[in-house]
Amino acid sequence: MLSLSLQTQNVPSLSAGVNCSFEDYVETEGRIYGGRIFCLSPSTKEVAPITRDQGDQRVIKLYLKSKETGKKFASVDFVFYNCSVHQSCLSCVNGNFPCHWCKYRHMCTQDASDCSFQEGRVNSSEFVAPAESNTAHLRRLGESPCAISSRLPE
Repeated sequence: MLSLSLQTQNVPSLSAGVNCSFEDYVETEGRIYGGRIFCLSPSTKEVAPITRDQGDQRVIKLYLKSKETGKKFASVDFVFYNCSVHQSCLSCVNGNFPCHWCKYRHMCTQDASDCSFQEGRVNSSEFVAPAESNTAHLRRLGESPCAISSRLPE
């Protein structure tokens, strides 16, 4: 869970408190401090039903609700990303979110530490210039390469 800081203007009195609601999925108590409202993001377990069958991203509303009236008084779009739906290096690293491709596990993840140090990872499309050695660099037309290389027989 992450703490989200929200700046609001022209809102009703919040002396009774505020709740943060991610549509109908998760509602938590917000904290008010220094003119800002702090909300906790949903846990990993709570995010699963939000992103299931939604591709690599899902936009939902984060509502602020008055504890006194129970009414919503502000909202903002909140984007959840799901790197794990990408099945190729190119789709993983060329998406709208900074995902990482684990080279040998063939897995896309938002957490670089999921890839072991030995295997390495790709976090952006890497352009590989032709080398003077006997290394061939492959590239699909219309796409940036994901550092695909193979040794040619000498």
